Amino acid sequence: MLSTNLKSITDLRLNPFAITQLAKDEGPVYILNRNKPVGVILDVKDYEQLIDQLQDTLDVVEIKTWKKTAKATDFVSHDELFSDLGLK
Repeated sequence: MLSTNLKSITDLRLNPFAITQLAKDEGPVYILNRNKPVGVILDVKDYEQLIDQLQDTLDVVEIKTWKKTAKATDFVSHDELFSDLGLK
């Protein structure tokens, strides 16, 4: 586990605001059921940052994969693109 913030499902049920505030102030809060992790509470900003990082990573992987399989015929010149778009 990455966090020392451990709370039980009972803690979450009794005071959800305190758990969300803890996540906002101190980072992820692991929720335990019978001493086994069953979930994680994250602050919205932390969650959005993780999603953005994941999407960036997936984009890089997709670009690298595409570069390996791309053929010369997959590309068009700027002139062709502008002409196709009616900009030239």
